[in-house]
Amino acid sequence: MTVSGIDRLHSQLSKLEGMFPGYLTEIVEGSIVMNPVRPFHGRTIRKVSNDLEPQLAPVWELVSDVAFPFDDANEFCPDIAVIPAEAEDENRSSYPADLIEFVAEVVSPESIRRDYELKPR
Repeated sequence: MTVSGIDRLHSQLSKLEGMFPGYLTEIVEGSIVMNPVRPFHGRTIRKVSNDLEPQLAPVWELVSDVAFPFDDANEFCPDIAVIPAEAEDENRSSYPADLIEFVAEVVSPESIRRDYELKPR
């Protein structure tokens, strides 16, 4: 994908995120993918976050619902990611992928291929 192509994709992605609240949007293999966030999914993320956060040393921060661009064709939004606390900024909607220390995904039937095959690569 060309630089102008990836810029167009990111522009489309930012528009869609505002138009469809309650949907998780990611760039997967060069395509925008949207999935509804179901109540079970959100509850599970909250419960795992609540259990994980007290176990983190102060040098780590838990983030959710933020993008991590990996390459021109993939920008994933892990359900839970742990990054260095010094890098966390409440006003950011994306972070460099190399900041990720730990990631957790709540897998649903619609996300099996993405969560088990694509994201680990």
